[in-house]
Amino acid sequence: MTAPEFSRVMHLADLLSGSGRICLEASARECAALARRFGVEAISDFRVTLQTHGLREGAIRLEGTACAEVAVAGEAGEPPLEFIIGEEFEEIVATPEAIEVLGTVSSEQAEDAEPAPGGVFDVGEVCAQQLSLALDPVMLEAGRFENGTLACSAGDDDPDADNPFSALRTFGLHGSSDR
Repeated sequence: MTAPEFSRVMHLADLLSGSGRICLEASARECAALARRFGVEAISDFRVTLQTHGLREGAIRLEGTACAEVAVAGEAGEPPLEFIIGEEFEEIVATPEAIEVLGTVSSEQAEDAEPAPGGVFDVGEVCAQQLSLALDPVMLEAGRFENGTLACSAGDDDPDADNPFSALRTFGLHGSSDR
């Protein structure tokens, strides 16, 4: 098994005894590897700021913000489309024993907890997964701007047909500057 592209292995005990704030930044090589993994043209300036909160022995809650610049392939012959993504997230990380205890308090917390066997986990991979979730397939595949108008490229040739973006027509997203 290969190491994750953005690996930052940490111990829960260190996080509970530290300052409670973590700042992570991906290198250019890590960004390129994440772009390949997520199937986008490029990722740059991937940064994460985390605040840690102890829940109980062997369990912490991470509250974070992940930001990145992302380029996705444009339509044929067009340059890549560039987006800035900012995603706030919350994640519980806990040892298997702490997950059992959390289950007696909240089954939802226990089900959603990221396991940390032996109190060790990869906070970088947790953050990379959050970036993956922020790379919404709808944004990457369906949301395109053509002459200032949001168009759906889901294969429907009729622009007036009902699709997930039909309601946006009411907002007047047109290339005209007559506002």
